[in-house]
Amino acid sequence: MKCKLRVTDVSTGMYVAELDRPWLESPFLFQGFVVESRRELAQLRETCQYVYVNPERSRSDLQSKIRRLAVLDRGEGAAAHAAEPPAEHRFRAFKRELARALDIREKTRQYLDVLMDDARLGKHVSIQGVHTVVTEMLDTILINPAATLWLIQLRDKDEHTALHSINTSVLSMIFARHEGMNREDIETIGMGALLHDIGKVRMPKSVLMKDGPLDREEWDMMRSHAEQGHRMLNQSGGVSEQVKTIVLQHHERLDGSGYPQHLHDNQIDRMALMVGLVDAYDAMTGDWPNSPPISPHKALASLRKTAGAQFGVELIERFIRCMGVYPIGTVVRLTTGAKGIVVSHNRASRLKPVLMMVEDPRGEPYRKRPLVDLASQKGESAGNWQIQQALDPHDFGDERLRSITAAESLI
Repeated sequence: MKCKLRVTDVSTGMYVAELDRPWLESPFLFQGFVVESRRELAQLRETCQYVYVNPERSRSDLQSKIRRLAVLDRGEGAAAHAAEPPAEHRFRAFKRELARALDIREKTRQYLDVLMDDARLGKHVSIQGVHTVVTEMLDTILINPAATLWLIQLRDKDEHTALHSINTSVLSMIFARHEGMNREDIETIGMGALLHDIGKVRMPKSVLMKDGPLDREEWDMMRSHAEQGHRMLNQSGGVSEQVKTIVLQHHERLDGSGYPQHLHDNQIDRMALMVGLVDAYDAMTGDWPNSPPISPHKALASLRKTAGAQFGVELIERFIRCMGVYPIGTVVRLTTGAKGIVVSHNRASRLKPVLMMVEDPRGEPYRKRPLVDLASQKGESAGNWQIQQALDPHDFGDERLRSITAAESLI
């Protein structure tokens, strides 16, 4: 029999069988787990107000304590289910995990640099480390996806291929988790996404970073990168067929407009289609030659409007639900004229996220960057705390945005 406990009464060694919210809205991968570390305990306390503990599957010396601490459920569970942890608690957890996520991203970038340099020089490509870096990235996603998503806003114009691959891998794993995939499949899609553009190392830099439209020959060369990557992975060995399929098919589209094989509908692997959608989204929000970035909010709206035939309306809608109407890192202007950046979502109200305020209505920067939970604003003041529009990065100022979103300034 499960016992309802306040999270403040939970201790290591207890088996958590159920949360006060859906599992997919929590950082925990498995439905049912033993709390084994203080870190897991802290994350549980920042995520939930109540949990349901199974005494029989908990440590034997805790079973009588669990029953003694059990809370009688007389209907107050519904309120607890809808309740959100305070914005300050969520932001503290966000900042705590940000340092770890930043370290892992840097290690992944360094690994990809070596991998791509070896491939560029025609050396044997060893991808033994791919599984390690993907596993570490997935662990940070499970602890605090918002912290990992925040890092996607940090880009360097000279490191597009590596950082785009990392971003695509992170977003693909977050999307796969939202779709309910198991850990093995999430790691597989993460590996495929991390390697999806490896064939581009065989492209001349003059083509990759050309400041102007590609001619027919250059475009044909660019389109060959999926097959080039697939061939490289075949030669390297040690890569699953599923990962190679993702690399080969990530530019295929349901309507047959993709490449290299012009596949249709069910001919396209599901994971490859998901990575293709994430790849398109990250490309739209990145600052590429001849393609200035647009806001995450606008990118999602554009995909919904124009890409239904390519990816399927249902898949796009599920991706939007995964990312939120205003994805983490989106710069927004409020009805007052003040500006903020989305740092967390409210499950019950997707249009009212938690903002880190960066400019007051006069355009003056906030010194301490206060947090505002739009969902908690009540009465007459609520009208002042509504999102008027999402801003494109270049409208807000790329350098200013980079300094605000810099991870070091938040840790």
